[in-house]
Amino acid sequence: MRTLPEWLADSGYRTGAVVSGYTLKAEACGLAGRFHSYDDDFGGRTWFPDGAARLRLFAILELAAGRVGLEVFRPDRPAAATTNRALRWLARHGSERFFLWVHYFDPHEPYEPPEPYAAVERSEVGGVPLGRWYHGVSVEQKERFVNDASAVRDMISLYEGEVAHVDAQVGRLRGGLASLGLDRRTLVVFAADHGESLGVPLVVAFPEGGPAGRRVRAQVSLLDIAPTVLDVLGLASDGALDGRSLRTLVADEASEVPRPAFAAVQPGVWPSGRSIYAVRDRGWKLVWTSPEWRFYGMRLPAREELYDLSTDSEENRNRVEESPPVLAALRRALAGWRERGLVAAPQLSEEVRRRLRGLGYVE
Repeated sequence: MRTLPEWLADSGYRTGAVVSGYTLKAEACGLAGRFHSYDDDFGGRTWFPDGAARLRLFAILELAAGRVGLEVFRPDRPAAATTNRALRWLARHGSERFFLWVHYFDPHEPYEPPEPYAAVERSEVGGVPLGRWYHGVSVEQKERFVNDASAVRDMISLYEGEVAHVDAQVGRLRGGLASLGLDRRTLVVFAADHGESLGVPLVVAFPEGGPAGRRVRAQVSLLDIAPTVLDVLGLASDGALDGRSLRTLVADEASEVPRPAFAAVQPGVWPSGRSIYAVRDRGWKLVWTSPEWRFYGMRLPAREELYDLSTDSEENRNRVEESPPVLAALRRALAGWRERGLVAAPQLSEEVRRRLRGLGYVE
């Protein structure tokens, strides 16, 4: 599968990535070879040498250290440090034609925004750190938490603090572009791979002379980013990409041709092989879950879920049993997507597997 940085590298662009979450470490995702430079050096272990992680004794020492409040391993890089690295990269390569992917992990559990964004007084609920209500927390503890209205408000406040912090860092990054005289000739795309049941942002700032201030209400997809970038840069994709350029849609929304949008969670990439697929089309959404899917410690059965988003945006009423006419069409579309296969699974070391398991990504 040819990716956007590879298309651009072949066209003479300098490509780089600055990532911030452990799942995007080179040894966990296999993406590093697709860029000229791939900055995933965000500390990892805070005071153990790297070689110690290969020792079986290390896991025991790390567990013991955690129980006395010592942080041995950090699975992410704070947004400010990520911005610093990205600005350093721009200072070196901003005079070239470049593509830079900057990945922020902060608006993600655990919610631990830095000051002055952490406007929450208490630090835990029921003996569990307030910002860490996913991994390592029992179903019973989750039930108590979601029924504690004040705890939910505090969690939302922490999440908003994370978002505000990253917003400030994105502002720093754009300010860096301006200081280098690059802001008016740089295409900037702001997106996320998922939201926290709050929607997914996709904001495109075109170079000077491009459209601005327009909101597209048509259904689009993250798959549209690569063909949009290539289109704006005047580069042909030879029809080899799944998405479509959004440039025409931004100029004239009446030109929109409805089409399905797909999503996948762990599509057979991780060692478990279990996955969730979904398709949205014309106001309907179908979700397919593989057998024995595990969600934060809960084992869920294989199932289908069908929602009419026009009347049930929160997806509370599963309409599969009602078998509306749209169900068969969505099943066919989703089956075709699942059968394609998306990416090859990277070869993971035992240490990487253990890390991903601890973060809830593998069993």
